[in-house]
Amino acid sequence: MDRNTLLEHPAGETDSELLRRLINGDGSAFTQFMNRYRSPIGRYVHSRVRDRHQAEDITQEVFLRVLRAAQSSPHAGRASVKTWLFTIANNCMADHFRLKVRKPLALVNDKDDPPEPAATDHTERIASDDQTEFLLDLLPDEQRQAVAMKIIGGLTLAEIAEVLGCPLGTVKSRLLYGLNKIHEHLTRKGGVR
Repeated sequence: MDRNTLLEHPAGETDSELLRRLINGDGSAFTQFMNRYRSPIGRYVHSRVRDRHQAEDITQEVFLRVLRAAQSSPHAGRASVKTWLFTIANNCMADHFRLKVRKPLALVNDKDDPPEPAATDHTERIASDDQTEFLLDLLPDEQRQAVAMKIIGGLTLAEIAEVLGCPLGTVKSRLLYGLNKIHEHLTRKGGVR
């Protein structure tokens, strides 16, 4: 299943309509909202945190904050719902890094986990995710963040700039330098001609 398929909306319901239902207390809207964005947010968080279990915890925190924000101070429409959601994810990761809550999970082996039910070819997905993670690890954090938002999150350059709170030109530079480093690595390894 590709990234665009994950973001398709049933019955043509927009993110704003779904969020409006969530604000009005419709519990099924929260489930639909989570199902719609769990994969892109989870993959983005994992690309930054690198530990699967911590990434799951942070992703859950993102959706808890969305629920709290929707109930207390609803999304005011200043940004797209997707941009708002990635901003919340970025804030959760900043809190995580600020607190330095990193506990090694030496007894946990990711290979023992059951395969994702939505994956059509789990082996291909693991190989693709591992390669993506390896390539993102080659980049400094600011470049990794911008590239992950673009490639994994599917955000536009303007949305990335809004989430990161930096000028559009800065986002373009970070993407350009990051993608060039990845391209150079792949060229040296014979993966790109």
